[in-house]
Amino acid sequence: MREALARSDRDFLLSDKVEEAPSRYVGIMRVILQRPAEVAGLAVMGGLSLAILVNALVLQNGTHTSPFIAQRGSASSAPSVSASGAGARGADDAASQDAVAVLRDVQLALAERGLYDGLADGVLGPKTTTAIRSFQQHNGMPVDGQPSAALLTKIIASSSPLLTTEPTAAEAPPAPPVDQIAALINGEPPAPAGPQPDKRVLGVEKALAKQGYGPLKVDGFMAADTRNAISRFEKDRGLPVTGQISTRLLQELARSGTKVE
Repeated sequence: MREALARSDRDFLLSDKVEEAPSRYVGIMRVILQRPAEVAGLAVMGGLSLAILVNALVLQNGTHTSPFIAQRGSASSAPSVSASGAGARGADDAASQDAVAVLRDVQLALAERGLYDGLADGVLGPKTTTAIRSFQQHNGMPVDGQPSAALLTKIIASSSPLLTTEPTAAEAPPAPPVDQIAALINGEPPAPAGPQPDKRVLGVEKALAKQGYGPLKVDGFMAADTRNAISRFEKDRGLPVTGQISTRLLQELARSGTKVE
C-alpha cells in the first residue's frame, strides 16, 4: 500500500514538471505566431547590428574614414593644407604679374635711351637680353641680362641717351642718294621713289609727341620709337600693350584731346 502511494506521488510530481517545462516554449511560440512581423524585424535589426560591430572592430585593417573617435589633427589639417596651397598659387600669380610689369618698364626705359628697338611687350627675348647686358656692362654692373627693379631704378637714374647697341645684320646701311638729273642726262631711267610717309602714322606721332610721349621722330614711319611711344600711351591708359595703331588707340587719343587727322 505504501509503495503504491509513493509511486503515485512520484508520478504526480513528474507530470507537473513535464507540463511546466513545455509551457515556456509554448508561450514563446505563441508570441511568434501572433506577431511574426515584429519578431522578424527585431531579428533582422539584431543581425545587422552584430555585423556592423564585427566589421568595425574586427575586420577593419586601416584607419576608418569616419571613426567613432576622431584622431587629433586629422580633420583640422586638411583645410589648412588646401588654404596654404591656394595662397601659394595666388602669391605666384602676383609675382609673375609684377615681373612682367617690371620687364615692360625696363624695355621702355632702354628704348628711350637708344638701347632697345623692339616692342615693350614684357617678354624677355634676345633683343631685350642684349640691351640689358649692354647697359650693365657700360655701367659697371654684374652682367647677367636679367631684368629687375634695381636695374630699372638704375636705368631711370642714368642720363639719356646713354649709348647705342650694335647694329644687327638685318639693318642694312642707307642707300646713297641718286642724282636724278645726272640719270636723265645719261639717258638712264629715273630711280623709283622711296617709301612715302604714312599720314595716319604721322598723325599718331604728332598726337603722342604733343602729350609728351618722346623721344619720338615725327616722320610718318612706323619705327621702334613710334611703337614704344604707343606702348607707353597704352600702358598709361590701361589698354592692352600692342605698340600698334588700332581703332581703340585712335579713340583713346581722341578722348585725351588730341584727335588724329
